[in-house]
Amino acid sequence: MKKLLVFGLILLLVGSALFADDASVMPAMVGRFYVAPIYSFAMNEFDTDGKSHSLPGDDTSLKVFDLGFALEFGITNWITAAVQWVPGWTPWSNIRAATEMYDTNTNGVADIFAGAKFLLVGENAPFSVSAIRFAAAPGVIIPLPGPNLADQFNKMDLMASDGKGATLAAMDNHVFAAGGRFYFDYVFNKNFFINLYNQTIIYPFKQNLDKADVKFQKTKFGAVNNPYGDPEIQGLLDGLAAYGIDKNEIYNISGDVGFGYSLTFELEPVFSMPIADGINFSAGLPVTYNFKPAYSYSFSYPDALAPMADMITPKIKGELDTDPHHILYLNPNASIFFMKTPLPLEFKLTYGFPVWGKNAMARHNASLQIRAYFALPGAR
Repeated sequence: MKKLLVFGLILLLVGSALFADDASVMPAMVGRFYVAPIYSFAMNEFDTDGKSHSLPGDDTSLKVFDLGFALEFGITNWITAAVQWVPGWTPWSNIRAATEMYDTNTNGVADIFAGAKFLLVGENAPFSVSAIRFAAAPGVIIPLPGPNLADQFNKMDLMASDGKGATLAAMDNHVFAAGGRFYFDYVFNKNFFINLYNQTIIYPFKQNLDKADVKFQKTKFGAVNNPYGDPEIQGLLDGLAAYGIDKNEIYNISGDVGFGYSLTFELEPVFSMPIADGINFSAGLPVTYNFKPAYSYSFSYPDALAPMADMITPKIKGELDTDPHHILYLNPNASIFFMKTPLPLEFKLTYGFPVWGKNAMARHNASLQIRAYFALPGAR
């Protein structure tokens, strides 16, 4: 069996990068609906020392196509409700470059962010200021079902390096979380402002390792079968045999992972100007940094293996993701807004590329946001 690369979740940063936005809110009774196709690829990874390495597979890059969606609606002139599903649904992906296995993917769905954005300082806000905007957006992560990675691992033909369509990475953590987003704009003039953004998400609950990390199942398989002739593993297997314990009891080891929290910070200068009657152009250059702490793990052993837990646990944890995660991106974007069409439309093109990271995939993300605006009776 070939090595499964520590590549983690493929698109989790994309939601923060695409929907960081600024501190402005929707007018009362006005909404907008987003559709966002996203193409993500990676040819390199950053190791725990921040060095970039090529992915080990025969394919030149990991590839993911995703569709994201969002709906925002102005409750008042300073409160906007939002439901965002980005990354949303991944109908196609190829992660052979990370897994070294033919026909493997990260298809599936990500979780949903739902919340409300409150413009506290700015025009039409409770504290009216023309040159400053400040908004806060508390929200929750609503988990959607993810794959059982243990079942997906068992689908593969390891001898032939054929994944047989196995989904070997979840699109999201798939656990409930809560947190908030904070926006601060300093407006220099009608054409230029600078935005500061923070997203803080806290994960109070743990996830079953069989659903969170395929390397857990891979490690148990390696311990049972010892395909590389590891003397430590062989010593364990010999010990089990000496006490009459079936080595397949190793498959009954269960575990949980705690994600802790996730922090995202962004600084973006934004320039905008009208280019024709009813047509506005804007461009920005966000610098985005994301940090996730080292994950925490706990394990539960069947009675037959409980006396050996102290010996087995370090071996399992040594194969899992136990380092903090850092990634720094540049996300240049440009958009054009047609305001006088029957249904006002905005198109925003973004290309995000990694500058630096640790223990992270060096993903490139190309996305197109299509925003359709609508107004209900009572809009002004």
